[in-house]
Amino acid sequence: YVFIASFLMGGTFPVIVKSYLSIFSSDLHKNVGLFYSLNTWGGVVGTVLTGYFFIRFLGIKLTLCIAGIINVIIGCLILWLFRSKTPLTPILKNNNYSYNESKDCYNSEKYSKSCHFSTSPPSNINPLKINTTTEIIPRIKIQNLNFSAAIICANTSPANVYFAKSYNTFAKLFRCFSFNLINLIIRQIGSFVKLNSILPSVFLIGFASFTYEVCWMRTLSMIIGSTTYAFTLMLCAFLTGIAIGSIIFSLLPQNLLTPKFFGISQIGIGITSLFLLHVFGFLPFLFISFYRNFSSNFTIFQISQFLLTLIPMLIPTTLMGFAFPLAIKIYHKNNRGVGSSIGNVYASNTLGCILGAILTSLFLIPEIGIQKSIIIATFLNLVVGLFYALPKKLLSFSIASIYFVLTLSFFPQWDKKIITMGIFRDVSMIPKQTRKREIKKKLKKEVKILYYKEGKIFTVAVKDIAGVLSLTIDGKPDASTGNDMDTQVLTAHIPLILKPDAKDCLVVGLASGITLGEVQKYPLKEIVCCEIEPVMLEACKFFNKWNNNCLEDKRTKIVIDDIRGYLRKSKKKFDVIISEPSNIWMRGEALLFTKEHFEVLKEHLKDDGVLLQWLHTYRISPFSYKLVIRNLINVFPYVYLFGEGNFFICSLKKINLISPNIEKLFEKQKKSLSPFGIKDFDDFLALFLMGKKELKRFAGKGSFHTDNLPILEFSGAKELYTAISSSVDKEISRYGVSINRYLKKPLDSLTLATLYLKKNRFYQVWNELNLYLKNNKPTSEFYNLVGMLYLKTNELNKAEEFLKKGLKLSPKDINILTNLAEVFQRKGKWKEAEITLKKIISLKPDDAVGYNNLGNLYLNLNKTIEAIKILSEGKRKTKKFPLLDLSLATAYFKNKNFEKAEKICKNLIKFNKNYADAYFLLGEIYLAKNNPSLAQKNFNMALKLKPELVELLRKK
Repeated sequence: YVFIASFLMGGTFPVIVKSYLSIFSSDLHKNVGLFYSLNTWGGVVGTVLTGYFFIRFLGIKLTLCIAGIINVIIGCLILWLFRSKTPLTPILKNNNYSYNESKDCYNSEKYSKSCHFSTSPPSNINPLKINTTTEIIPRIKIQNLNFSAAIICANTSPANVYFAKSYNTFAKLFRCFSFNLINLIIRQIGSFVKLNSILPSVFLIGFASFTYEVCWMRTLSMIIGSTTYAFTLMLCAFLTGIAIGSIIFSLLPQNLLTPKFFGISQIGIGITSLFLLHVFGFLPFLFISFYRNFSSNFTIFQISQFLLTLIPMLIPTTLMGFAFPLAIKIYHKNNRGVGSSIGNVYASNTLGCILGAILTSLFLIPEIGIQKSIIIATFLNLVVGLFYALPKKLLSFSIASIYFVLTLSFFPQWDKKIITMGIFRDVSMIPKQTRKREIKKKLKKEVKILYYKEGKIFTVAVKDIAGVLSLTIDGKPDASTGNDMDTQVLTAHIPLILKPDAKDCLVVGLASGITLGEVQKYPLKEIVCCEIEPVMLEACKFFNKWNNNCLEDKRTKIVIDDIRGYLRKSKKKFDVIISEPSNIWMRGEALLFTKEHFEVLKEHLKDDGVLLQWLHTYRISPFSYKLVIRNLINVFPYVYLFGEGNFFICSLKKINLISPNIEKLFEKQKKSLSPFGIKDFDDFLALFLMGKKELKRFAGKGSFHTDNLPILEFSGAKELYTAISSSVDKEISRYGVSINRYLKKPLDSLTLATLYLKKNRFYQVWNELNLYLKNNKPTSEFYNLVGMLYLKTNELNKAEEFLKKGLKLSPKDINILTNLAEVFQRKGKWKEAEITLKKIISLKPDDAVGYNNLGNLYLNLNKTIEAIKILSEGKRKTKKFPLLDLSLATAYFKNKNFEKAEKICKNLIKFNKNYADAYFLLGEIYLAKNNPSLAQKNFNMALKLKPELVELLRKK
């Protein structure tokens, strides 16, 4: 169906121009440029309306229906306006038939040569159209008319038409003509090539133009992102340049439009496109400037991004706009038929575009990269340009070849650190006062590119950023050995622990391979990992230390395919499916959250299987987040939410969240989970946030994100910049409930309240405390939890009230005393805080927390000597406690004893390479020692591990 529609589209432009010229005007030069420009401007408008409005609000099906209806209306209107009369009958002259030149029944071709018949024609034969002026290679036409056959030889003058009443007679006639016909074809091949040399040139420039388009879009997607809006803007910019070029062509004087001018324009395209390779290195910094000035208004920011993409490609695309109408004009000089001229040029150009898009995406970019692909395209433009601009063809080809060799060998590569910095995502994190020079200096010192490859789908890079490995896809970090570790690990363990008898597992996406490596720790018989980008297999190897050499596991099968394509072809069902796509505002990722996709995942789950669907909670609005929830709860009978709102567990049957097998399996995997605060099974259960009932209440009623109406693709793209400070996790936490609602045997409420409090899930804490009070009297532990809850919500008076109530029941409770001391400090009751902390130390001399808190109290009071004294005492009397060491280093730093402070920080980092606060303090130490480069390095490392420190850094 697509082929039929596109086939008819291909014939529309030539037919329109030919009809217009035959009826209204004979000025080919002016009208071809005008119509091509109007057609392209229509493409621009259609792209904007479709990319921003139609699909978003009407859906794909209705948008296509509207487009089809518009075509039908236009077709009917044209048929009505230009309804034709009965065709004229050819004039008969004795034994010869000829067309009247002034009354040609075909409206566009005039024939002066008569048609000589060897025998009398049948009385019922239709008029024969004989074309001797526009067909270069003669053709034999065979017609079966009422059991009579005719053979036309169009190379004679007049053209001979022979009739045969039987097929035997006809066969004899055909054999007689065959020999002479073959000789005639051979003689005319040379003439054909000479007259049609523009067609191969048009093919080559079509190939080059789509090579540019693919390469430019791949590059720009690393600068302005790969959202639906970004793609729309890039396509609009490309078409706008072509539309401007074609309208300028129609205004140029006739004497300028020569083959030589055609050649010069092609040389211009090649040179300016080569220059763009330099320009792309500056666009990230221009994007930063546009963001700082225009991001407050989404519409204005979109316009600024359009200009950012249009300005660099304006000159080459404008020159491309010359190429097509000018090629038609050159070709038409050698061929009188307007329709065939436009059609042949249009077909050659389109064929080149198709081949250019396919070969560039599937072969050129993966094999030689974006830059060299662009250089090849500039070479093609230069070859065509010099062929028409220079009289000596051998010289033109020699010059182009020398250019190709030199540029391919010596042209400087762009800075991969800049092009892959993911500025479209991280621009909001760059302080306004930061300048281009500082950014480049920072990248040069701190970032090391370990791997860079432009694949068929994405550009993948592995970077070492101050000791942390990060894998980026089109500039966006998608995996790392830093803050992403907990997500990568928990994504594997949560579903597999809840499905202890799992035999097989499907993992969607490879990336760093850390999730796959964690999956391989379970006794599975078969593991399938579906990855769309082949180069990811190479990038993954840089994470072997963290992914346990996941590609070496014999149970694992790596499938290079789109997950939707793989599932359509596969009938296999899995015990566990793990779907951890990238952010919804990355190219194509929204398709992995549609209702139809979840239905396909459901079909590939076994009856008691488990699906884990990951979804980010940052830079996403509650509206978009709820869209995904509505899809999940509409497709799956059972849905549970874990973590901070990231992990959705879906199943066809109710999951038993606690069982001996689950606990046993957890114990085996506890070592992998303990670095992320999950030290026992209670900690694991505390990951539970809510079930389907609460999710349904949170999501409410509303629309769905579907293949036909991909709302998320548009809302997510907008929220990349408008939902930077969005905190969906905080909003959804208000709907959190006790896991006891989903357990046959409820757990202790105070234990759960303590666990939820650690994760700042205050609503769940209140639920547990209220449940406890229904059946129990308040205890000191209860009062302590209430006091801690008020302390965390900064309601200090209530916190003090409840903690004192708890202290009456248990005067020597260290936990209550510790929390009460913190309340006193926050309220500025320094003396009470000091007395309370000293009491803690006297009750428990080996309590490192007590010494640490008392030392920090002295630091807040600027009593650095007392702080050093008490912290040093605590270090001697207690077991190793990193926080106490950090406080001691802080005390030395404030006392300007930088050497001791530096030594302690380095020891802490040696003990724990991910200790963000130690890096931050070390940065302060180096800044005080007038070593800004080392200070910057440590600050950046601290921010990488703990981004929330950015506000503290700005204050300093």
